[in-house]
Amino acid sequence: MLRRLSVENYALIDKLEMELDPHLNIITGETGAGKSILLGALGLLLGAKNDGQAMKDATRNCTVEGTFDLAGSSLEAFFAENDLDYAPETTLTRMITPAGKSRAFVNDVPVQLAQLRELGARLLAERQVLCILNSRRHARALFERCGKNEDLFHLSAYMTPCHRSRTLQTIRERLASGLPCRVISTSLIECGVDISFPVVYRERNGLDVIAQAAGRCNRHGERERGQVCVFDGEQPVPLRAADLNRRREACALVQDADDLFGPATIRRYFQALYSHPELLDEHAILRKMKLVTSSNAALDPRFYRIPKLDADFAEIDRTFQFIESQTDSVVIESQLPEELRTCLRNEQALPSRVFRRLQSYSVQVYRWEREAMEQAGRLECLHDCVYLLSGGLGYAEDTGLDVRMADGISSADLVF
Repeated sequence: MLRRLSVENYALIDKLEMELDPHLNIITGETGAGKSILLGALGLLLGAKNDGQAMKDATRNCTVEGTFDLAGSSLEAFFAENDLDYAPETTLTRMITPAGKSRAFVNDVPVQLAQLRELGARLLAERQVLCILNSRRHARALFERCGKNEDLFHLSAYMTPCHRSRTLQTIRERLASGLPCRVISTSLIECGVDISFPVVYRERNGLDVIAQAAGRCNRHGERERGQVCVFDGEQPVPLRAADLNRRREACALVQDADDLFGPATIRRYFQALYSHPELLDEHAILRKMKLVTSSNAALDPRFYRIPKLDADFAEIDRTFQFIESQTDSVVIESQLPEELRTCLRNEQALPSRVFRRLQSYSVQVYRWEREAMEQAGRLECLHDCVYLLSGGLGYAEDTGLDVRMADGISSADLVF
């Protein structure tokens, strides 16, 4: 985001200093007052070609300087690639000499005009950007590091479905209006969410997951092309995140393919991912089953050996869980409509329709988290089955439920 602009000896401008508000800036003036000249100066700063008519006084340098707030822009990689020192507040300078020579600087370091142009393009492109991380903890940490801003949004399963829907509606409205919109999310935005950004950053994961993230970039073909950047997070992947580690390793084997999402590459990826099937059967359920064959003369002789499955299905049923982790719903009282809150606290018995409505105002937490929150006195148990986060304590409008644990593993540390 542009915070300051300085223009000297450009067109009609002798010297101008502007401090820009982080929210809304309106430039007004009569025809010929120089409104378009400011845009021309900004274009020059971002690498536009000098048309030879930039100078007001042909004996002095023409200088345009802008200070940008890059917090949350994910541009560190660009600075590293170009051997530049990254700073959250970065200054770009463009100078035209009386001889017509052009010089460019980033934080007072000379750069080629092509580098300035590329950085300028990224600054403009990232007015609307989606960043997807592998864990809720990392998503929240990045969001908090970026600082609160009206164009910055956070999405995770720590927010109730109703809360997420409201946030997504605001995001869609800003995207449609061309307003700055930066979103930091977990993988939930990859699941059935129809939304489109010009730029998507995705923390490294499996190729199938990266494809889902890419589906949120230029989704409707609004632009000639979009940009998807895959990056490694600052924190190492927890060893307990076995599935994520397998997906990343399989993706690393095919990441240099010419056609990353072509059928051949996808086949190689899944062959690598499932090359060790025993890793996908941690409870040895397949070993509890065996195929036996029997002869049946009454059948077509081509199929005289009919395989049958011999297994202890009761034991398998006890062992297998489609979702391994035990979770509980926590209803967020501050998100409830008044009539639902009254019903929850005053009714002797809750009808099934009330339980269905409560789902929209609930957050799924791991059982040990719920128990820790109960011990801390943060939850009430109503009707012997409804866990209620009383008041607004521990639930924020920007990040949702804040789960803190004194002992054990926080769900925020787990991949989600």
